[in-house]
Amino acid sequence: MAHRYPLITDPARPLWHFGPPAYWMNDPNGVCWHDGWCHLFYQHNPYEIFWENMHWGHATSPDLIHWEEQGDVLFPDTLGMMFSGSAIVDHRNTAGFQKGNEKVLVAFYTAHLPGRETQCLAYSNDNGRTWTKYQGNPLIDSHEKWDSGNTRDPKVFWHEDSGRWVMVLFEKDGHSIYTSDNLKEWTFRSH
Repeated sequence: MAHRYPLITDPARPLWHFGPPAYWMNDPNGVCWHDGWCHLFYQHNPYEIFWENMHWGHATSPDLIHWEEQGDVLFPDTLGMMFSGSAIVDHRNTAGFQKGNEKVLVAFYTAHLPGRETQCLAYSNDNGRTWTKYQGNPLIDSHEKWDSGNTRDPKVFWHEDSGRWVMVLFEKDGHSIYTSDNLKEWTFRSH
């Protein structure tokens, strides 16, 4: 029987490090722990061995050695390809996305088009198996604000002392910092 991914049976595949079922992988994203599982997201081209068509792949592990591929979860759309970012567990339900008792996973990613990079979010109510892109995307459009097409890789974390979320973005000439109370509306703080 032919495999959907022909490289999955390659004897040179790593045994102790995660590798996608096939084709291009780069930039691990949004590594987070939730309910005893490590979630690893990564840039993935599911069609060929070259950089292009960036999606976000997803894998889970109970011990960082044994990995289960969960498939691609974020796909290119009209805002662009899926570039790097981060993921968090919204323990306080600050975004209001939680349905039921399961804590929500929230992914922040850069959507890339030539000359324009915007910051977006998606969320999951089922432990990362399915994702919904936020209808209010993009959250931050640096091209519109500062005529910058080179801002990406949002790193989001909870800052206990201020009781707010913080987002740090790569900028061509440094970094910019934003804060939020609800993960959906971000206030610029500094470069």
